[in-house]
Formats: sequence, structure tokens, C-alpha cells
Amino acid sequence: MDGLRRAWAAFDDRVGVSAVFLPIIKHPVPPTAGAISWAYVFGSATLVSFIVAVISGIPLAAQYIPSTGQAYQSIEWINTRAIFGYQIRAIHYFSANAMMIMIGIHMFRVFLMGSYKYPREVNWILGVILLFLTAGIVFTGQILRWDQVGVYTVMITVFQGVRTPWIGNWVGDLLLGGNTITGVTVSRFYALHVFILPGLLFAVIGFHLYMVLHAGISEPPKSGRPVDPKSYRVWYHNMLKRDGVPFWPDAAWRDVSFGIAVLLGITILAITVGAPPLAGPPNPADIHVIPRPDWYFLWYFAALALTPPSMENVVMLAAPLGLIVGLLFLPIWANKGERSPARRPWAMITVLCSGLMIFSLTLTGALAPWSPNFNATPLPTKIIGATSGAVFRGGMLFHTAGCEDCHSVGGYGGLRGPDLTNVGGRLTSADMIIRIMNGGENMPSFARILSASELNDLVAFLQSRTVYTKYALGQTHTTAPPPSGKQGTSRWLTWNTASHTATLTLIAGYTNAISGFNFNGFGQGQMVISVPVGYHVSVNFSNQGALPHSAEITPSADKSLPSNFPLAFPGAASINPASGIVKGQTANFSFVANKAGSYALVCGVPGHAAAGMWDILKVTAGGQPSLVMPSH
Repeated sequence: MDGLRRAWAAFDDRVGVSAVFLPIIKHPVPPTAGAISWAYVFGSATLVSFIVAVISGIPLAAQYIPSTGQAYQSIEWINTRAIFGYQIRAIHYFSANAMMIMIGIHMFRVFLMGSYKYPREVNWILGVILLFLTAGIVFTGQILRWDQVGVYTVMITVFQGVRTPWIGNWVGDLLLGGNTITGVTVSRFYALHVFILPGLLFAVIGFHLYMVLHAGISEPPKSGRPVDPKSYRVWYHNMLKRDGVPFWPDAAWRDVSFGIAVLLGITILAITVGAPPLAGPPNPADIHVIPRPDWYFLWYFAALALTPPSMENVVMLAAPLGLIVGLLFLPIWANKGERSPARRPWAMITVLCSGLMIFSLTLTGALAPWSPNFNATPLPTKIIGATSGAVFRGGMLFHTAGCEDCHSVGGYGGLRGPDLTNVGGRLTSADMIIRIMNGGENMPSFARILSASELNDLVAFLQSRTVYTKYALGQTHTTAPPPSGKQGTSRWLTWNTASHTATLTLIAGYTNAISGFNFNGFGQGQMVISVPVGYHVSVNFSNQGALPHSAEITPSADKSLPSNFPLAFPGAASINPASGIVKGQTANFSFVANKAGSYALVCGVPGHAAAGMWDILKVTAGGQPSLVMPSH
């Protein structure tokens, strides 16, 4: 050990390492204590993640071949044949993930604590530059996988770039290296990822660290202690002389501890999860590819996908430009005043809203409900409800014909189109045939794809999809909810015997029973509602059917009655009973059942009662409310 000390002393005497670095690591910093002291570790954790990414990227860059014909194959070779290649690629991937997470949290912390104010405005501007350089380096890394998603990502990026006013074509040529994707394209993104962006990151990080030493680490904010550029420097230096602690070891131990934790996390994830899978060799002719970015850009991917076409240029170009300008000019616009979040509620609201927006859009981007699900699995027999016959064949065809890519049934399938779990209760067979054969918005026509027998099987399957479908192997039938024998609650009827009130839920066209002419799935007098005389009845009426419907209480359900039925009680009808309400609308009403007797619940739209859309209301002399709905 004495020999090592003498060797180090001789080296240090000639090079002067201690003279340069000891003042840096021993420089005084503001004292911090408690949980808030750990809020300062994310900047150093970002640096640790970047160093790991650079070290792990060196062997990857040495094996990678930046050409359109060999880029994908070289990644496959690294994954499967290079010694520790798969593990190194996983470390590289998760260190990039960690870098994005840490710099994001660090930026939020600096903003929330007002650390961008005087005299640290330049630190903030450098941090913003580092944020976008980091985003650029992880984005180009995804492209360099040069799989299906990577190639499509290049195309999407170019299509967005060419929308730039005045210089769009130049931006496209710059990214592609020509008019189409060639080996020059891969070389340019390789140069960006391996040389240009890391070099810029090293330079800006160095400048950023210098500014941290020059301006000092910001002290924890305190309410009632605003930043005044005229006096802050004097106050800060006096505070350091009075209360400051050396960076090492008093403050740096937390950075070291958290940095080690980040390293362990990267290593554990690399071993247990592994590198991201490749999406297959690039094939621009494959239209079943759904290109999407890695998770840290899913929120932006979702925002673009949900943007109306008329606003696309604003979201693609103006919004990012506005964000960059706003972040860069923030310390110039607000470089003094309170730093405490308690005195800056707008800062807390901004962080909260930004976090919720990013989180919700990330979840939406992961689901991508606007894209077909080309990986949908065939419907299981418990969902189809049969193992043979037309319904079974239609259920199988629902998958093989691609219907399941966009539509879901019982939780299986895509989200691009309407959920068809209850389509049998919404559309008739004729409606289904028209839609299948003619197509619709974002839906192709199947007129030349399906045979007559296949069409019949598919319609049979769709007609069997109702809310009350019981999925049992080899059995498909519909039943209504059984009547409740308990006082006070039922699926469709609730009541209060003390206040003499009852609430009835009525859904018109609830299933396809009686061709959709039904209340709660029943008609032709099958449903019997009973309430004692004097009860105040509130009716929550809505329409789920394809046709307009209404509801009213009349003295009789005689089909020979005119369309304008007389009301049994004042107010016992939905609005405009002769014309009704359309699908998705509600029209609540209420009345007092002030006379005992048997009455009819009918649809007042002409012809609907004659088609079977009527049930029975009994006003009894005593007892309690009840609802009887016999099983089919």
C-alpha cells in the first residue's frame, strides 16, 4: 500500500489531479435534510445512465453494420451469436430508458422548486437542450433496429418533416439522404446516434456541470424567501459560509447511493426482461405492421393519432415548437420571485396536469384503439356459445375474415370499430347484411369476399350476440333477469315503502326480441310491473334500438287504438310520444299511480305497439311493487 501511495503522490505532484478535483468535490453546497434532500439525486442519476449507455453502446456499434441489407441481420447476430450480445443490448436499452425517466423527473423537480430562477437561467436552458438531445438519441436508437417498426418510423418521421413550411422538402432529403430509403438513410441515423448526438450531449453536459459549480446548487425553497437578482448572490454566498457543507461526502453520498441503485435496476431488468424484441425484417409491402414508438414516446404517438386531420400540422409542428420556445424562455420570463411550490400553485397545477396528460396518453397509445388488432386470437367456444352449426361457423369466420381485427366480442378482438357484444340487440339481420356487403366508414365491403353461405353463417353468429346471451358449451339462448323477491331493489325496479316512491328503468330496443320492438327485452305483455295505488313512479327511459321509440302509460293496449293513445295518468309519457327519441337519447318522466287497475305500457310511435311493443302496468290496492319478467 505504501508503494501505491508513493506512486500516486508522484503522479499527482506532476499532473496536479488533486489540485483540480479536490476543490470541486469539496466545494460547499446548501445543507439539506429529510426527504427533500433525495430530490437532488436525479441529475446525477441521468449522468450515470448516460455513461452506462455509452459504455454498452461501444461494443454494439462495433458489431452493427449500417446498411439496408445487413443492419437487421447484424442486430439478430448480436442477439443470438455474439458473446453477451443480447445482455449488452438489454443494458443499452434499459440505460436509455433510465436516462429518459431520470431527466424527465429532474426537469419536473427543477421546475417545481423554481431552481431555474436567477442566477441559474443558463442551467435551465442547458437542461432543456439536454432533454431534447436525450429524446433524439433514444429515438434514433429505435430506428437503428431496422426492423419493420424501425423502417416505418423513418417513413413517418420523414412524412412529418416534409410538412414543415418552406423547408419541408429539404428536411425530407436531409433525413433520407435522397428521395427514398437507401443505405445513406441508415448511415445518417447511425451517425446521429453514435457520433453527433453523443458528442453534443458530452459537450452540453460538461457546460451544464460547469454552470452548476459556477452558480451553485440551489438551496431548498422556502415560503416567503423570494429570489431578488439584486441581492441573491450576496445572500447565497453568506449562507454557504455560515451553513454550507462539503459536497463530498455530506451530499454526494446520496448521489452515489442512488446511482448504484440505478445501476442495479438496469442490470436486473437486463437479466430478467431482456432486450426489446425485433418486429421482423423490414418489408414495406407488409400492411399489417402497426408502427409505434417505445413507451416514452407513446403519449406523443397517441396525441397525433387522436388529432383531427385539420389540426395535424398544428400538433406536429406548431405544438412542439411552442413547447421548446416556452421552455427556453421560461427563466427569462420568470427569473425572480417566490420559489416555493406553496407560493406558486400554477407550478404545481402545471406539473400535475402534465403528468396526468402524459400518463393517460401513454396508456391510450399502448392500447392504440384506432388501429386494427392484427394479432387477435380466435374467439373461444365459450364466447361463441356453440361447437357446431351456423353460429359456430360464423364465430370462426368472424376471426378468419378479419372482423375481429377491428371489432370485439366479449372482450376479444380489436377496438377500432364498434363493440359487437350486443349487436344482435341493436341491428336486424337485414341491417347486418347491408353493412357487411356495402361496408362503411373505415370498413371494407365484403360483397366479393364472402359467399352466400358464409354471409348467412356470419349473420347467424352476430344475431346471437345479445346482452342476455348465456355462454355455455354447445348452448346459446336468451333469458331475462329473474324477478326479485326482495323488497326495495330489483334490476329494473327500485322502491321505498316509507315514501311510497318507485323508480322504473326502461330501455327500448334492449335486445333483438320481437325484432327490437320491446322494453327491457320484452313485449306483447310479457313484462308485468305492479305498484300500489298512490305511489309516485319515476321512469328512467332510454333508447338502444335502431328505430325511434317512446314510452307512455295508457288505459289499454288494444292494437286498434289510434297512434295518439290517451294517458292513464297525467305526465305518464316520454316527450313527443308520437315521434319518440332516437338511439342513445334519454327521456325521463314521472307520474302518480292514483287509480287502481290494469294499464298498458306502450310505445306511442305509430305501428310500434301493433308490432308488439307493449307490456303491462298493474296498480294494486295494496302490497308492494314488483316486476315479473318470464324467461324465454
